[in-house]
Amino acid sequence: MRKLTFIFLFTTLITTAQTVVISEAEADPDASSILDVQSSSKGMLVPRMTQDQRELISSPATGLLVYQTDEVAAFYFFNGVSWIPLLDGNEEDPSFSTSEANNISDAGSGAVITEDERRILQRVDTLSLVPPGTIMPFAGPVGNIPAGWLLCDGQAYANATYPELSAAIGTFWGGSSDIFNVPDLRGHFLRGLDDRDAENDDLGASERVDVNGNTVGAVVGSYQGEATKLPSTNFTGSTSTNGAHTHTYKFDAFEHRAGTGNSNDNVFDNDNNTNATTSSAGNHSHTVTITGGGDQETRPKNASVNYIIKY
Repeated sequence: MRKLTFIFLFTTLITTAQTVVISEAEADPDASSILDVQSSSKGMLVPRMTQDQRELISSPATGLLVYQTDEVAAFYFFNGVSWIPLLDGNEEDPSFSTSEANNISDAGSGAVITEDERRILQRVDTLSLVPPGTIMPFAGPVGNIPAGWLLCDGQAYANATYPELSAAIGTFWGGSSDIFNVPDLRGHFLRGLDDRDAENDDLGASERVDVNGNTVGAVVGSYQGEATKLPSTNFTGSTSTNGAHTHTYKFDAFEHRAGTGNSNDNVFDNDNNTNATTSSAGNHSHTVTITGGGDQETRPKNASVNYIIKY
């Protein structure tokens, strides 16, 4: 049996059933630790070795920690696949200095990592949570759009520049074999696609057009112009399911007065305004003078944002 010797100089060793404490003075162990090393004047040393010695460790356990003394001197831990260095903000491997990582899989491959790669390792990989083609409202100006997102302004991009986004949305919003367009959502609300034939809630679906104005029907990437639905209950109280309606109005009755033969014989009788009702069937037009209120468009309350799309 190998003999194990401990040497303590001005050090107290306290053991309990669960925890070992090494301290300069008598102290209680922390219940969450199997080994509690306490000191206010000294540090703790982990095994120190060269890179060659570290690489000779056979079957290192996941989480194994050593300090490498040569090459790029740093603490290294084994993550189950490779040795990863722990560096401060001033240390960098020149071989990575001009090659910024784009996702987590590009970083920490066993070589020394840069600050850019470190930040990627310390954040959640957004590509795995937000797939390319996702549209989000962004409350900031165009200049503050975060990395990984594009403004939905109808701009054309090369497929090779944003391959994931190109594969996700294709040319539904415009493009050709080598380019694609992002949606142009400036001034638009978004509407869920309804391509059902029997119970279509988009009654104008068949008239929807693409970005070039071609009628394409109910497909992703189609647009629809503004419209105002006529009331389903007309002004005379009768109901209608197709939006037909009637108007009751007054007009000045035209009266012919015989006798003198001059122009004053044909006059408008302003004393007898007459009621009339338009037909509820068929198309008809009206000339209306609005003396107050009204606007240039029909719209709900709204607030402006920039729509952005993930690439």
